Amino acid sequence: MSLSIRSLAAVLILAGAVPALAGNVVRDPGQYSVRIAVDPSVLPLGLADLPALGPGVYAGTLTVGDEGAHVEVRFQGTEETTGDPVTIQGRFAPSWNGISLDTVRLRGRSVEDVVTDIDPAALTRMKINGVVRVDGFTSQVAAEVGPGPRLMRWTVR
Repeated sequence: MSLSIRSLAAVLILAGAVPALAGNVVRDPGQYSVRIAVDPSVLPLGLADLPALGPGVYAGTLTVGDEGAHVEVRFQGTEETTGDPVTIQGRFAPSWNGISLDTVRLRGRSVEDVVTDIDPAALTRMKINGVVRVDGFTSQVAAEVGPGPRLMRWTVR
């Protein structure tokens, strides 16, 4: 699994979070303990112009809020080995089908409760901010994604 548009949102505070169960779809408002797996072997939804990302597993809290006219989703977590932070904020159309979670194999180990799909067709915008390995270097990344999904801005420092 990669740091992809679908897994970024794919994607707060661990206190009060409910463990999400593998194979589930999260769509109800609330807080859920999830992971985002980042691996350079898969590029984000056909965005081949992005550099190699990862590897890493970010554990944190996914917060889902139904705002009526749209659904707000926020992930705040840290990389399990380095403690590097990442925050992802997404907005979806009311027709959003939710975020799928499953167990994935990453670098020889099974990782549970990983975001595997976010229903990208319903995505209206997303902002990503965090520390991620890019082309083998630890970097500060900021990105904005629009409908489509379409990468609107990508900054690496």
